[in-house]
Amino acid sequence: MMNDSIDKPITRREEAFLPDELEQQVAELKVPGADGQPVSLVEKQWNYYLSPRSRPPATPPNFGPWIFALGVLLGASALGLAVWERRGSRAARILLGVENMVVGLVLGIPGLALVVMWIGTDHVVTHHNENLFLANPVTLLAVPYGLRLTWNSVKARARLKWVWGLLAATGALGMVLKVLPWFDQDNWRLIALILPISLGMAGAFWLDRLRARAAVRETPATREGAQVPSLKAS
Repeated sequence: MMNDSIDKPITRREEAFLPDELEQQVAELKVPGADGQPVSLVEKQWNYYLSPRSRPPATPPNFGPWIFALGVLLGASALGLAVWERRGSRAARILLGVENMVVGLVLGIPGLALVVMWIGTDHVVTHHNENLFLANPVTLLAVPYGLRLTWNSVKARARLKWVWGLLAATGALGMVLKVLPWFDQDNWRLIALILPISLGMAGAFWLDRLRARAAVRETPATREGAQVPSLKAS
């Protein structure tokens, strides 16, 4: 929910605003003693209360590969359900509609909140957030259209094709813009999670169009080696 003014790596000095981190840094600090040798600045240390929780790790856990795997799994599941549905499965269509509703809610509500905080508040650390390339109010449209898809609405299917196509395009654009210095927000984990979902969803609803184009190319008259019957006058 934060923009690149906060969502970025910081130095140990900047981490010292946390009391626990400040205590640890002061305890590690050494100064020249009377003989010129370094001695610890802290002469004595004690705890009034010791929390049962362990200290936060010095570096964040490496969840990146797992997050990417989850995104690929969700995107691939949409494609799999679409293929299954084309074989006549009503259950696949319902599950695809439910997946659209769940993803639309989980990603669309934070996207809408970011837009409201950008436009309607002076909470500047949420302005110009690059995560809006990935999830925004458009994502919420997957909720009503996903519900209508469970009822086999042709219009909902057509709308979802453009909703996810747009989100996949903006998500890819947000990743490409990382080459520019103005787009330095540390949101690679969210890109790894959300972009595969958008691509998988878009692919699921563009299957019909791709299949229609393939069918046109494979008509008997245009298929390589096909025989065109001739007409004989009687």
